Amino acid sequence: MSGFVYELRVQGDVSDRLPETLTHARVRVQSVVRAGVPDQAALHGLLAWIDTLGVELVDVRPARSPARRSGGKR
Repeated sequence: MSGFVYELRVQGDVSDRLPETLTHARVRVQSVVRAGVPDQAALHGLLAWIDTLGVELVDVRPARSPARRSGGKR
């Protein structure tokens, strides 16, 4: 795939997924989404998808190395 690879760092609250015994606990996690996009329009679509998840977008940056394809030749 030609295009660009980006890393998007997101942070979200997962407190609502904790057991009821931890009712006063609050847990926030950070994750990195690494994705190849063919063009700027696809990047905007990816950002819109992140927004629908209800998590906070912390950082967007170009990845240092190309994304690997699953299966096939490398």
